[in-house]
Amino acid sequence: MKLKKLSFVIFLILLSSCGYRIVRYLPPDISSIAIPILKNDTYHPGIEVPITNRIIIEFLQDGSLKVRKERESDLLLLGRITKYGRDVIAYDSEDTDEPIAFSLYIRLRFILKDLRNNKVLWDTSELSGTTSYYVTGIYSKTEEEALTDATEDLARKVVEKVVEYW
Repeated sequence: MKLKKLSFVIFLILLSSCGYRIVRYLPPDISSIAIPILKNDTYHPGIEVPITNRIIIEFLQDGSLKVRKERESDLLLLGRITKYGRDVIAYDSEDTDEPIAFSLYIRLRFILKDLRNNKVLWDTSELSGTTSYYVTGIYSKTEEEALTDATEDLARKVVEKVVEYW
């Protein structure tokens, strides 16, 4: 009977140690970030709003920083969309002039500023959000759907870079 109890206790200890731990990299005195609408240097007007919104959503889901107005924030994230591109990655085997798959990418340059002392913490070179997609077949997507996927990839990278900087 003691062996069963001991085995059960060991099982519970092992079970409780499995899973994810929330690791906070940020200093305790930094709790909020402001994220104004990104600038857009591409020939695709209007993409700055959904990309900015996705970055805000990623910060809200991450929970490490509260998204607030600039005057109420510890940090400020300023960004500029520098490139939007689509490259052919596969052609139809029967019609080699007909593309069937593309790679879509968005590049973002951004600055993270500490508003408490008005100091630029860093100025990134560029981060990219990418996705690949088919335009035919059962797994096909529109360019707009692919843009959403690339935007989500980019937003995750931005949050990781900001939160893990510390």
